[in-house]
Amino acid sequence: FLDFAVVGGSMVMENVHENSDFDVTVGCRGGRIFTVRAFLSIFFLIIGLKRSKNKTSPAASDKFCFNHFVTQKSYCLSNSNHPYWIILYRRLVPIYGDNQKIIEFFKTNSRWSGRSLVLFDKKYYPKRNNPVRLILEFILSGPIGNLAESFFKKIQINSLQETKNKLNPADSRFIINDSELELHLSNKTIESISKRLAQYEE
Repeated sequence: FLDFAVVGGSMVMENVHENSDFDVTVGCRGGRIFTVRAFLSIFFLIIGLKRSKNKTSPAASDKFCFNHFVTQKSYCLSNSNHPYWIILYRRLVPIYGDNQKIIEFFKTNSRWSGRSLVLFDKKYYPKRNNPVRLILEFILSGPIGNLAESFFKKIQINSLQETKNKLNPADSRFIINDSELELHLSNKTIESISKRLAQYEE
C-alpha cells in the first residue's frame, strides 16, 4: 500500500552533517496509513537502517527517518506558511513509487510550493508489480486488512500520543489522523535554516 517515497530534510536543504539521516515523506493508500508505517518500521529495523530516536547520535547517520505519511486525501499540505517548508517541498527528490501518484502529489502542492514539474532521474526506482506485494495487498485489502489496520493504529496511536504529550506545540509539527501522520519533533533545524535564508536575503 506504499504509493511513493520522496526524500527531504538536510539532504535536499544542503545542511548535511556527519550524523545526517534520510528524512522521507511517504505516500500511502487511503485506509492503510498505519499498516504502511508498521511494515516500513519493521522492515528497516530488521535490516538495520531505521533511525534511532536520538537524532543527534552517530547511530542516526545514514539511517532512514519516516517522519511524514500522507494519503491522497492529505496530498495538499499545510506547510505553506513558512519559507523553510516552501523550499523543502520544492526540493523533494522522488526515490520510489508510482509516477502518476508522485506527479499528482507535486501538482496538488504547486500553488504554494512553486513546483509542479517532477524529474525522475537515476535515484528513482519505479513501483513494479512484485508478486509478493500484490498477494499481500490482495489479502489485506478486505476485512483482514481492516483488522490489521485497526491493530496497528491502536498500538501506534498510544505511542505517538505519549510522545506528543511530551512536546512543546510551539516547537514541533505533530499531526496524527487516518489520512496524515506528520512527526517533526523539533523546529531547531527550521530555525537554523531560517537564519541562513535571512542572511541570503540581506
